[in-house]
Amino acid sequence: MLFSRRSTGTLDRMKRRSSARQRLASQLLSGPLVLRALRSVWPRRNPVGQPNLTELLQEARDFGVLTFGAYLRLMRRNRRAVIQFDQEPLDAEGVRFFAGEYGRETVRELQRKRYFFNIEGLARTAFELEFGDRFEEYCRKAYPQKDEAQDAI
Repeated sequence: MLFSRRSTGTLDRMKRRSSARQRLASQLLSGPLVLRALRSVWPRRNPVGQPNLTELLQEARDFGVLTFGAYLRLMRRNRRAVIQFDQEPLDAEGVRFFAGEYGRETVRELQRKRYFFNIEGLARTAFELEFGDRFEEYCRKAYPQKDEAQDAI
């Protein structure tokens, strides 16, 4: 009796095997996956804190970044430019602004160590490099700045 081989041609694409990395890359983006991508791409020396994952996730979805793989590729594509930007010294206006927020000593220490932004800020900088003015306009609409005159009243 002859045994015939089973043909794999009858299996459709969905039944073919894929690697764990491929399955992870094709997963829809979620908060924990955003955090996983950010921690894998950005240097550990940057202050981590607790990033606002819901905002980062919504920004990604609004710009068509829907899967973990797409988000990771976007972060990796802009990684060098973002890290270089993070290591540059702040201008006088930036020093004044951040010194008011965090204190002058903290700002000096962060600049001495040549890193400043947390991973949430680095992710937004990557989006700004990728999408340019469109992302800046989106941020202005989504996160309106409080007018300083209102604070004085």
